Amino acid sequence: AAVRTPAVFRLLQEKGKIPGRDMFNTFNMGVGMVLVVSPETADAAMDALRAGGTDAYVLGEIRTSEEKVVLR
Repeated sequence: AAVRTPAVFRLLQEKGKIPGRDMFNTFNMGVGMVLVVSPETADAAMDALRAGGTDAYVLGEIRTSEEKVVLR
């Protein structure tokens, strides 16, 4: 999955000539609140959030790995 970045953050990055890593570290690129649930309850959580009017989406998954993965 990918981060849904509102256009204002791309504008700030472009006009301020700010590196992408700094944008994520400073502004979190508009991610907002993150809810971590098990894969088995993900569909129910999404249904509940959307029923409550939240524009929810799956951002990714947590996996065991020796590799460090950073979203950009």
